[in-house]
Amino acid sequence: MIETLAQDVERVADDLSASDVLASIRVERAAEHRAAARQLDLAARWADLHPPESVHHAATFATPGCEHEEPIAGEGAPLVAEFCIPELGAVLGMSSTAAKKLIGHALELRHRLPRLWALVQAGVVPAWRARSVAEVTIHTTPALTLEAAAFVDGQVSAVAGRVAPAQLDRVVAEAIKRYDLAAADPASDPEDGHLHVDPRHVTIHDEDV
Repeated sequence: MIETLAQDVERVADDLSASDVLASIRVERAAEHRAAARQLDLAARWADLHPPESVHHAATFATPGCEHEEPIAGEGAPLVAEFCIPELGAVLGMSSTAAKKLIGHALELRHRLPRLWALVQAGVVPAWRARSVAEVTIHTTPALTLEAAAFVDGQVSAVAGRVAPAQLDRVVAEAIKRYDLAAADPASDPEDGHLHVDPRHVTIHDEDV
């Protein structure tokens, strides 16, 4: 019976026209976006259930080459207990670092980029696009205040999240300039003309074969 059912499904699939295939792909992609948006919402809810306490450290990102640690989301977003991260990662079949990013992006969007968050939950902006914006606003140097993040949120949500990386960098640079964040951060250098630091990095182990 199972083999007969599989044959029937395959026969139906073979009968699809080109327009049917495109329509099916469109439906599947829409379902994928809804699932990703729901996953972000659930990740934020998981964080709500696990605030750090006196016996639990708050989750952070270690910054390569220095002792400074970055929070998983920006100013105004709630802290999350470190111990709950691996459990979520295990359920999703991803590393603790990836789970930490998922929670950080969810909190960044919900608390600091609420317009973009609403567009994601409404199905207007794909979760992956909003997460790419959140990744930048979390790790920008100097750190964005709530007001600066709100400025970025307004600019990006106005174009439904359709912003290229270079355009996003310009929006972030404008927010830093508008709210005079460079002057408040002695570690930043406004003379270099590049106020946003790309969070990506490469580690080379020269002793490996």
